[in-house]
Amino acid sequence: MSAWKVYYDGNFWGHHGRDHAGREIRIDKWFMWADRQWWIPAAYSSGKGLVMDFCMRIEAEQIQAFIKRWNLSAENDSCECFTKDQQMEMERENPLNLDFTPQLEANGKKLRMKHGCAICYNPCLPEGTRNEREAERAADHYHLDTAYGWVIYRYAFPWKSGRRSEISSLSLTMIQRPAALPGARFSAKREGDKVSFTHPVSGEEYVLTVLEIRQQTLPLSNTFGSERWEYPSHFCTMRYTLCPEIPESELSIIDSAECDQPRPKEGTHDECQPGASSGATAVGMIGGADGPTTIIISAKNEEKSRIASSALHYAPVTEVEWRMIFREKPYDETSVKLF
Repeated sequence: MSAWKVYYDGNFWGHHGRDHAGREIRIDKWFMWADRQWWIPAAYSSGKGLVMDFCMRIEAEQIQAFIKRWNLSAENDSCECFTKDQQMEMERENPLNLDFTPQLEANGKKLRMKHGCAICYNPCLPEGTRNEREAERAADHYHLDTAYGWVIYRYAFPWKSGRRSEISSLSLTMIQRPAALPGARFSAKREGDKVSFTHPVSGEEYVLTVLEIRQQTLPLSNTFGSERWEYPSHFCTMRYTLCPEIPESELSIIDSAECDQPRPKEGTHDECQPGASSGATAVGMIGGADGPTTIIISAKNEEKSRIASSALHYAPVTEVEWRMIFREKPYDETSVKLF
């Protein structure tokens, strides 16, 4: 094993660029947040910015309970074995998963995270399997108790001034990113249709009213111009209102179906198919994997409306099963003084 070095332009598996390895700043700070124990062992000061490692500790019993609840094994531990709704539930319940944004304040100046990565040490793996080598190496370097589960996050923060600073004070704010919750599925066929639904967390009642449903086709100029591949171009949009209003960041409506995959044009053949990544690109042309949530102000009555877009298909889209995706943050942000 090479010596332990941490780079601003790097991760647990390697680095790129010409930046030198960062100088270690020992921190050794423990704190509780999001029902988990956290330890900040060290930060690393480099010419481009500050890199910090976050160690999240999880009880082995929690991991075992999660594995038992979902009957996970080496044979079914993949996305193909579960529905999308189940995958969202698993992501929320997984004790080894927590999506968050860290913010630092160094010498009174805020440093915002630029990029990051994470590795996981799981003490509950089935017999015959082992943790990733880099996870074992990090656990060994920081002398982590391997009777617990650990997620080691590494985040990079560029210097505010663009130059390295000597740090006299350092504090941290932990902010959870919203987690997805599966909601109701519904179909809407015409203007005026109404759908009543309940927020899965707050229990509040809402009504969705359909204002317009339109069949649409992407212009040829937006279908990539490939000589070999044909891409789906038909989709459907639904314009709607919500009463009472709910922030866009907390609810989106997407198509339950997947986009049709690209296919070779007639008379062409290529063994290297674009695959799922090309399908994702097609979705992005309309508004991303969750579909657009653009707010449009109606000139007639100033009524706020939103637009949901279906998946892309080769044939005109006549029926769509829409699905609601809620997002919520169970944990409030917290601030910790590191030194």
